[in-house]
Amino acid sequence: FIVLSGFLGLGILGTRIEQYTLTLRLTYWSAGWLMGVDNLPFGVGFDNYGDYFQKFRPDGAILVTGADLTTNNAHNPFLQTFATVGIFGVIPLIIIFIYTIYLAINLIFSRKNELGEKSISIVFVSIWAMTFFSIDNIAVALINWTFLGLVIGFAVPKVVEESSELAQNFKQKRISNSGLGTAQTHRLVGSLLSILLLILSWTASWPNR
Repeated sequence: FIVLSGFLGLGILGTRIEQYTLTLRLTYWSAGWLMGVDNLPFGVGFDNYGDYFQKFRPDGAILVTGADLTTNNAHNPFLQTFATVGIFGVIPLIIIFIYTIYLAINLIFSRKNELGEKSISIVFVSIWAMTFFSIDNIAVALINWTFLGLVIGFAVPKVVEESSELAQNFKQKRISNSGLGTAQTHRLVGSLLSILLLILSWTASWPNR
């Protein structure tokens, strides 16, 4: 915590290890949060973060960044989505992210999984950790959502296979009724969610296209 605070220019290490780009990100995040809160429930709209940035940035930021600094992105996909499309955009984003993190952790620490599945899960956790500080342009978003979909694709069938006898019976019933196994259904749902959220992240930061 002390080191992180120092990177942001705070605390006892602030004067020694401050990173100017991280200080800027605090301004971007704060502006994005205030945009979303002040424009509930739908946000400021697609393609509008940059138009509202100077209005919602903290007053003290001018002393650090100057009055003319502007940006088109909050450098955080969650805050960018909240600012531009509101709670109806950010809630599904948070839900699918938390669910996939849960699946990834299970893949990483389970003794039954192969090295490839563990490696993909570790990459997913790593690149999504970086998204909290990164602009979500298409080059970054494609990689993020690809690995998110891969984790779901690997993990969900294993969850189904290791489930209780009741779940197995339910699986057989679903197969007989629909012709699709539960694992296949989850793969389809995971793929569709990944596509949906990729589109959401794309449009939320439209100026970067």
